[in-house]
Amino acid sequence: MLAILTALAATLFVLRAPAAWKRPQARPGWLTTGFGLLGFLTFGFVIPEPLLDSFLGGRNVIALVQTAAASAAFWYLRNGMLIHARNGVQARPWQLILVIGAQTAAFIAMPDHGDVNDPVAYIHQSLPTIAGWLFIIFYQSTILALSLDSLRILRNDRRLDALCFRAGHALTALAATSELIGVTIWHFVGHSNPASRVTFSVFQMLFYPGGMLIASAYLLIWGRKIARTAPWQFRQRYLQHLLTRRNIPARTRQRDGDDQLLAAYEMFVVVSNHLNIGDLVLTERQQRHVERIGSAIDAGFSETTTRVAQ
Repeated sequence: MLAILTALAATLFVLRAPAAWKRPQARPGWLTTGFGLLGFLTFGFVIPEPLLDSFLGGRNVIALVQTAAASAAFWYLRNGMLIHARNGVQARPWQLILVIGAQTAAFIAMPDHGDVNDPVAYIHQSLPTIAGWLFIIFYQSTILALSLDSLRILRNDRRLDALCFRAGHALTALAATSELIGVTIWHFVGHSNPASRVTFSVFQMLFYPGGMLIASAYLLIWGRKIARTAPWQFRQRYLQHLLTRRNIPARTRQRDGDDQLLAAYEMFVVVSNHLNIGDLVLTERQQRHVERIGSAIDAGFSETTTRVAQ
């Protein structure tokens, strides 16, 4: 499961990089995948945790990196949900800084950082202490609050990707709740209590499938965008090809991925102008293809107008 999540996060991080570079609205989703990938890598799937921690001084700091990366991923994910729901209000960065600051303070207060050369074992060893308990409480409370807020934001969204997001957030919220109960039992009763072991098992069963559903939702968004823009890119390139093979400059404005309909329309106008001037001559088959592109552009603008009006 962890290997699949790591591969999904890496794939999405690469696929969404061009959009994040061009469009600020795409950056929260891209940062989500980046911090998520960092968090998954700290689990030792690629490089063992003790080796990773040794690069940071061998003081089990990798445990703090893990929780900070996960908190940042969920924070940017919630911001992405606001954009997905077309809500212009974005959370302030100081909130994320405050959350990670609280985790860092609790981590620093934990005793004996170098006694155990295993971050997971170190966290378990520290749970009986107030600082160790608060460290996990701060972390999982953040995941729970952000998951619940994302559910609130998407509560009326019926799109398939939104349904996947909501299912994923529901699972991560339940997982965080289970972990909060488990560490509290461990702290006040002891790790030998069966209830704490059950809650930790529930966390494992819910959190990672929740992450997979969230990653799947991002893949659905990316696939839907490709399905929406690719036909217009093909049409634009066909029209451009008609011009360039006759040494006619094909100058139009550079458009982002979401403006491919407009880009195709601008190229269609250029082709139509040259046809009217008479310096572009097409075969009957090419002429029919250009006419079909014109009809598709008209239908595309009508569909866009209707969608905006709704």
